[in-house]
Amino acid sequence: SSIISFLYAINTIGATFGALIAGFYLPILLGFNMAYFMAILLNIVIASILFYVNYKNRNNNTNNASDSTESTKEFPKAITIFLFLSGFIVLGLEVIWIQMFSQVTINDTYSFSIILITLLLSLALGGFLAHILNRLSKNPSKVLYALFILSGILVATSSLIFYNITSGLKLINTNNGFSFYCVLERCR
Repeated sequence: SSIISFLYAINTIGATFGALIAGFYLPILLGFNMAYFMAILLNIVIASILFYVNYKNRNNNTNNASDSTESTKEFPKAITIFLFLSGFIVLGLEVIWIQMFSQVTINDTYSFSIILITLLLSLALGGFLAHILNRLSKNPSKVLYALFILSGILVATSSLIFYNITSGLKLINTNNGFSFYCVLERCR
């Protein structure tokens, strides 16, 4: 549905910013121990809020439970399989991209953060695109299949794009210092 793709995109944008802040800023500003503590504390606070909201909604809407179980029965099996495969492929791609980046970088936390940020940003943009297309289309299944085809084409061309962006897999120069390296890493 359109609202689910929108919520997914918003959630993934949040994850993108979290990866950016945790990968590049929090360890430097707070230190690793305090950054971990902050992440744990924020997760506990958010989980507590969500449990409370869920508890209140459950008490207020006891009649909606039967409606939600009926709607899940109508969900096509093919889409469930596609969604499973999509998650499987995305995490596999992340591993492949880490291997690609290891050809041109020092394979450090910053490289991993950039890969994760790129992956999450791509997922968020896909969620927003799905939201827009679902609002325009009368057949959400066709939108889903079209987005799978588009993502397949983009994945198929990603190694060629990476090769061109890195000028033929040239190692990023780190002789100019750590700050210069971070700027180059962020701009790629």
